[in-house]
Amino acid sequence: MHRRPHEPAELDGFVAELDGAGVGLLSYVLEDDACEIVSLAAEVQGRGIGTALLDAAIAFGMRRTL
Repeated sequence: MHRRPHEPAELDGFVAELDGAGVGLLSYVLEDDACEIVSLAAEVQGRGIGTALLDAAIAFGMRRTL
């Protein structure tokens, strides 16, 4: 599915916030019935930020990923 380079800042995504500050980002591309996660980043390790971002994507309805 990753047929061309993507700029995460130009894509749809989810931002994780902690005390009003952005601490994580997940960006994705949807194509047909699949979702490709392009970037997943967390400012703080060990706080469950990446897991929370993935959970948000799943809750949003993204079931099939590449």
